[in-house]
Parts: sequence; C-alpha cells; structure tokens
Amino acid sequence: MSTLTKSPLRVAYAALVTARQALRRYAHKYSPKKYTQHQPFACLALKTFFKTDFRGITALLRDLGDLRRALGLTAVPHWTTLHKAGQRLLRRRATRRLLTRLLCWDRRGPRRARRAALDSTGCDCGHASTYYVRRRARDGTSWQRTT
Repeated sequence: MSTLTKSPLRVAYAALVTARQALRRYAHKYSPKKYTQHQPFACLALKTFFKTDFRGITALLRDLGDLRRALGLTAVPHWTTLHKAGQRLLRRRATRRLLTRLLCWDRRGPRRARRAALDSTGCDCGHASTYYVRRRARDGTSWQRTT
C-alpha cells in the first residue's frame, strides 16, 4: 500500500471512489441502511493499509475523527459488522479483485526487480543467515560464502 500513499485519508477516499464505481449502495433493498457497502469496503482497505485486525480498525476509527468524517460514518461500526461485511464482500471474485487492484495500485506502473533473494523460509528478503550458509556447506563445519 505504500506505493499509493502514506496517508490513510487518501486511501479512504480512493477506496470510497473505487467502491462507488463498482458496488451498489446497499446489498439488498431491505437492508437496515445504517452503512452503505462502500463504507465497509473502505474500512477493509484501511484494515489492510494499517495491517491490523477488525478490532484494531474499529479502535482506529474511534480515535481518528478525520478518518470517520472521510468515510461518512456517523457511528463507528462494531468489529463484527466489519467482519461479516468482509465475508460477504470478499465472497465475490470481482470485489476481491477490486480490493487487490486498489491496494496494489501504483501511479508509476508495475515495478520489476532485476534480482531477488530469499532465505530458505521465503520470509526474509535480506541476506542469508549464517546458520543457513553453514547448513548449505557440504561437510557442515566449514563456512561457505554465498551471493
């Protein structure tokens, strides 16, 4: 998400605009109409942006009034409301694709790395650990240099 912006307000506005273009205002004509479908979608985008869980995003919305105003929320939704909306919205392939496209959007276009390095777990993108290098050596006691 850092390729789009560092501002949560800009993420919220971008998510609302994207959701308004792709989603209906309400899921059903008999829905309670307390929140539009756009608002939980934007909350899901912010949840991913902040790398937090549903309780964390509700706490952030409770603390950040500007963010609430940007989303047009008069009351902070309960975390279960966001969880159920997320399950309902993300069940559809088009909405999942929409959220992925929103969060991976980059103004400069796709960036490709010429070289990439991963450790044995695939989690660390830095240098290989000394333990891993020693395990890669043939006899296990000598040290081996890797690039």
